[in-house]
Amino acid sequence: MVNQDKKEFIVNNHLTLKLEESKTKILVDNEEFLICKTAILNIPKNKTSDIESIDNLIEISSIIEEEDLGEYKISPLMEFWAHSSNLYVWAENDYNSDLLDSRLSFPLLKRLAEVGDITAKRVFKEEIARRYTHGSYHTQSYLEFEEFLDFLTIE
Repeated sequence: MVNQDKKEFIVNNHLTLKLEESKTKILVDNEEFLICKTAILNIPKNKTSDIESIDNLIEISSIIEEEDLGEYKISPLMEFWAHSSNLYVWAENDYNSDLLDSRLSFPLLKRLAEVGDITAKRVFKEEIARRYTHGSYHTQSYLEFEEFLDFLTIE
């Protein structure tokens, strides 16, 4: 649901994005969770053959020359809509952590589970196990370093 006057996008009962002071803020149960920093807009097609997740894209984008990415200056409103779209797709796909940067998806998924989001509660541990088993080295290292593996049980 979109409220154009307030620059607000409601993803679901627990997750909302707001544009305030030219910054996109992610709110969980109306509490500020994070302020979004940037959106990746353009990656050359010849650099995308091995992308399996956003984490792979981020790894690839860090080795792509700056001129290949192009310099896209977008308005804070356009960036707000990009972030809103990304989080909506992530939520609509049962919080599939391949669709967001791990540094956002796992803390956000954890917080959503804590506030009672039923889907988040159901998939939180599954996503940790899946991405640790099948994710990139970057993702595995992140999950280990941030102690997300501690949430896993023998089951």
